[in-house]
Amino acid sequence: YNAGILTMSGGIISSNTASSTGGGMFNEGSLFMYGSAVIGDSSKTECATDTAYSNKATDGGSGIRTTSTVYLGYSDASTKAALTGGVCYNASDGISILCGTVFMDSGSISYNYGRGLYVGSNDGVKYGNFTMSGGEVSGNGSSGTDCGGGIYAGYHGKVKLEGGSISSNTAQNGGGLGLKNCYSSLDMSGGSISSNRATGNGGGIYAEMDTSYTGYIKMSGGSISSNTASSNGGGVHIAYGPFTMSGGEITGNSSSSYGGGICNAGSLAITGGTISANTATTGGGGIAVWGTLKMGEAAYIPAGDEGKNDVFLYSGGTKYAVTIASLLTQSAVATLTPGDYTAGRTMLTLAADASTTVAANYTKFAVTQPASGTDWRIDSKGLLQV
Repeated sequence: YNAGILTMSGGIISSNTASSTGGGMFNEGSLFMYGSAVIGDSSKTECATDTAYSNKATDGGSGIRTTSTVYLGYSDASTKAALTGGVCYNASDGISILCGTVFMDSGSISYNYGRGLYVGSNDGVKYGNFTMSGGEVSGNGSSGTDCGGGIYAGYHGKVKLEGGSISSNTAQNGGGLGLKNCYSSLDMSGGSISSNRATGNGGGIYAEMDTSYTGYIKMSGGSISSNTASSNGGGVHIAYGPFTMSGGEITGNSSSSYGGGICNAGSLAITGGTISANTATTGGGGIAVWGTLKMGEAAYIPAGDEGKNDVFLYSGGTKYAVTIASLLTQSAVATLTPGDYTAGRTMLTLAADASTTVAANYTKFAVTQPASGTDWRIDSKGLLQV
């Protein structure tokens, strides 16, 4: 238990059990980890199980439970110092943040059963915060983890990804990262979310944020790549809530149903970055749209040589169309696949505050041609025509 200032530059805390939380450590002060410091067992190369683990806590935070501040890869609050150890091979959550803050610049949160890290609040006022500028969150979770194998941002949980990697984690939804409940958010300006797996939806990210509150995902940099989902959303699955993309790339993801790159049932707005080389077995290799999709500025979703990175628009006319928010700067923005090939169906609409027109942008969109060989196109009003 730490309520003061604790510095770990080496050593191991392992094989402990708590009947509540904080199996390895309960932190209410400031914890600095660098050097070879380990909480758990860093020698393992496979995920812990419910019967094989190092530290354990009945109610989560088997490695660390913190309500204050933890620094991974720091010798003090302003000095970075390489961490070669980390929080590894613990039962349930490796780290549980409740109204606390964790800064991670190096080291590993790895092979923890349940998930690598939980961030949230237990008082409905304060936020839990996780900021990652380096290091790795890898090999955590299992097919039994309901949401967020690597990281789970719950009620009042905020994640900032500036660098480092979230990779090779597993969960039912959100293999790499899951966001759920009120006020959970992700700001991604760097780093990578890669090679994670969901047995359900959202191989890289799963988002189910209450639209009545201020939860969101903002992506301005970094990459979401090579993630897989057995259902929808190989890279990202947005069940509820807003996702804005102004930079970065979403590439090489795959799903066994819809939305290889993104499956969107929420609100998606794209003004930059690239969504490329994604695949989906059923439809929407690039994006599958069941919610709203706004595009403007430098949005770019190249279909690829075989046209697999397309944008699938669910059957339903105007409700499932691309809304143009501003003049698109790419000459070939995306290839659209309608859920129903009906002449006159709306494919493109204009945002109420747009400073451009559909007529100025419609030639930047192609249409996936059906097997019948009929030549379909989008006209200057944004309507599907044969």
